Amino acid sequence: MAPTIRISDNTYSRLQNPLIAKAFDDTPESAINKLLDFFEKNNGIPQPSSAQTNGSGRPGTFDPDNHPDLANTKIIAAEFAGQPFYPRALFGMKGLTWNGLVKVANQYAFEQANSSFDEFRKLTNSNVEKGKSTGRGFHYFREIDISIQYVDAEHAWDNILFIARQLKVPVTVEFELENQQRGTLTWTPATK
Repeated sequence: MAPTIRISDNTYSRLQNPLIAKAFDDTPESAINKLLDFFEKNNGIPQPSSAQTNGSGRPGTFDPDNHPDLANTKIIAAEFAGQPFYPRALFGMKGLTWNGLVKVANQYAFEQANSSFDEFRKLTNSNVEKGKSTGRGFHYFREIDISIQYVDAEHAWDNILFIARQLKVPVTVEFELENQQRGTLTWTPATK
């Protein structure tokens, strides 16, 4: 049986901070685990093996082309082209989302194309339009004057992976499945 830990009302209130926990999704334990994961990762502390498995005892790193269903997954952390991203830190988005990562990858591709929309189109398979478009699921990103159509998690990962492969940059996404098992999708130029 797991030990019972008592915390003050003040500490409990701090755990409910929207930068740490998402209402109705996170329990006190999952909020504490997020804080511990963040601390351990940023201080070079190896995580316990249970956090590195996908529940079957095998490492939770999945083949980027053959992975579990990503519907209803929550992103814990991500890295694209060497730049790390953590919850609540993507361009003012309300959380670390698959479409937030699509935006990151497309913005990086646009910069690599020297802001040429025609060259950029060759680097992405996201549905994009030049300028502002907000219908049909498009979201406008003023920073690059491009609208990107939001997609489900499966298509988002495909779009992110496509850009990483085109530009030969590494990408890693740590995520949590519906059953709270964790997994990682990783691609580096040397592996494929």
